[in-house]
Amino acid sequence: MKSLSKLSICLLSFALFGCANPSLSPATPMPSQIVNIENHSFTDPKIAIKSKIPRTQQCRATPSDIAACQAVGGEIVESGMAGCERCIVQFADAGKTCQDSSECLGDCFAVDVHLVQPPTGKTNLKGQCSASNSPFGCRARLENGKSLGVLCVD
Repeated sequence: MKSLSKLSICLLSFALFGCANPSLSPATPMPSQIVNIENHSFTDPKIAIKSKIPRTQQCRATPSDIAACQAVGGEIVESGMAGCERCIVQFADAGKTCQDSSECLGDCFAVDVHLVQPPTGKTNLKGQCSASNSPFGCRARLENGKSLGVLCVD
């Protein structure tokens, strides 16, 4: 029996577990569902934003979760395969060219990540600042212009 490639395993895993509950709304928020935090004032935007984005303690946001999320300019959105509600905040520097997450309000991710041959170990890579704090998707985070591999979160 032939051994399965990493891509085959990934596709098989998606086929077995990747079907979301059709009764839930889409996992990806529409642009109108995400609020830009550009007009909010913070002394150190990166630290203040990341530390103030609330995390829901359960799959469904409580009224206090919703209020805390709205206080930082976020929106509660169903996301991920489980469809749990999360506070999603759009970052004002989304798409800015970067080589390290320290240059972004969110994270710095490599552009055009390929699952078959991820850019692991290559140096001097350029990426883009993340659009929001949503952890979902397949991405390669950059540190000092170097990718440490691809991480896929559903």
